[in-house]
Amino acid sequence: GQNIMTQIEQDADGNSVIRVALSKDIDLGADGSLTTGNTVVNNDGLTVDDGAGNKTSTTAAGTTVSNAAGDTTTVGAGSITVADAAGNSTAIGSTQVVVGGANPVTINGDTGRIGGLTNLTWDPDNYTSGQAATEDQLKQVNDVASAGWNVTDAEGNSANIGPNGQVAFVGDKNVTVEQTGTDDSGQVEVKLNKDIDLGADGSLKTGDTVINNAGVAVGSDVHLGNTGLTINNGPSITLAGINAGDMRITNVAAGRNPTDAVNYGQLQPIESFIGLDGNGSFAYNGGQHTSLKDVLDSMHWNVEAPTDGKEGGNNGGSNGNGSGSTGGGNNGSGDGTPIHNGNTVGFVEGDNIVISKTDRVNDAGQTVGADIKVSVSQDLKVNSITAVNVQADEIQINNGGPIINENGINMSGKHITNVAAGVNDTDAVNVSQLNQVAGNLQGQINNIRHDINRLDNRLSAGVAAAMATASLPQAYLPGKHMMSMAGGTWRGESGMAIGFSGITDNGKWVYKLSGNTTSRGDYGGAVGIGYQW
Repeated sequence: GQNIMTQIEQDADGNSVIRVALSKDIDLGADGSLTTGNTVVNNDGLTVDDGAGNKTSTTAAGTTVSNAAGDTTTVGAGSITVADAAGNSTAIGSTQVVVGGANPVTINGDTGRIGGLTNLTWDPDNYTSGQAATEDQLKQVNDVASAGWNVTDAEGNSANIGPNGQVAFVGDKNVTVEQTGTDDSGQVEVKLNKDIDLGADGSLKTGDTVINNAGVAVGSDVHLGNTGLTINNGPSITLAGINAGDMRITNVAAGRNPTDAVNYGQLQPIESFIGLDGNGSFAYNGGQHTSLKDVLDSMHWNVEAPTDGKEGGNNGGSNGNGSGSTGGGNNGSGDGTPIHNGNTVGFVEGDNIVISKTDRVNDAGQTVGADIKVSVSQDLKVNSITAVNVQADEIQINNGGPIINENGINMSGKHITNVAAGVNDTDAVNVSQLNQVAGNLQGQINNIRHDINRLDNRLSAGVAAAMATASLPQAYLPGKHMMSMAGGTWRGESGMAIGFSGITDNGKWVYKLSGNTTSRGDYGGAVGIGYQW
């Protein structure tokens, strides 16, 4: 046949020998097979079975190795597949690797991607070391990184700073911000300028003292502005002069120059000398002489026509032959001109004298005489002394001038010069005392500047201590504890912190204690506890 080859040969004895052998190329046909022990070769391929369930089959598609448990390994053209009895398989192809199971994972060489991973979320406190990250996890990290951080000012205005964003510390005309560090050790120095301008709406306050554009105010009682010093319910010193606020001005030095203020001691001699009363009259030299008002009020005459040339009247007259004369209360003697029926007698008023006449009528209705009344004018002028408004309880010097009464001195907007320094609470103050107040105020401002500088140093030290506390490492494994130490520096000040932290065995509770100190000798402490799930 096609697989058997025969050949007749002569042996050494001359006998014919028929040799039968397999052909070099054997073809058993589509249904043929060749078996040797546990090895079978047929049209399907080569199968080797050890009888224990372990079998290896090689076909045109590849080679499959299986065991009694049902696990298989298949090597095909450009692929290798390993599967267990449950059907979970791992396939290695020319372009990808597929790891089977409940959640198959694919490694694709064409796209360079790994698919099927189930670790889609990421917990920074509960992660698996060495595990590959998925795009979902990277997206979470990117979302956090891209979210940036927010900067909020004291008024609640906020801004978001992105991953590549920058924050610029900008000062103003009162604050200077300077970057004094290096690229690896940045440091920002914030300091007040030597000259501070708070603007038209700015103010500086220490205690009850406020300095603003309007001036200096101490509570609601004292105000010092560009027009002067004003004390609530008290005197004021302004550009227009001194207003005593309807209060007495005491301890005033005696006036010397015409424009100086006078004190009550200078007015007393005048008051006692003149002797003012409530009727607008006065007694000369304390009443030692007859009151001028009484003298003038009593100067009225009954004028008749005598035949002997003598006048009739009260409190005034002249002696002479057939003559009569009248005067403002003055008595005199001498020869006069006789007054006869039909003559006219003229009475002349002066600046301080008022003359009035009243007719005397008899029972028959006939005028038989007249009464002439001479009295002091309502407005009295005596030589160089003019009293425009003279009352018993008030003296006003000229219209619109200062007024002195029982309530004190009202300067009516006039100046008071050469005022002695006030001693008591109700005394007037002079410019020297005002300058002293300004000097004291400057001292308070200097104290405020000193306090601000000292507070600035303490704040810088506090920032350094806070930086040190924030830099304390913390235990991160369950059941572990950590003692830590850290230091910090800020604007020339420094701080140190010591901390103790731990995590419970179940990893749920995290606690931390810390204490710090500053280069300014201040101390602080903090404690915190948290529960994680």
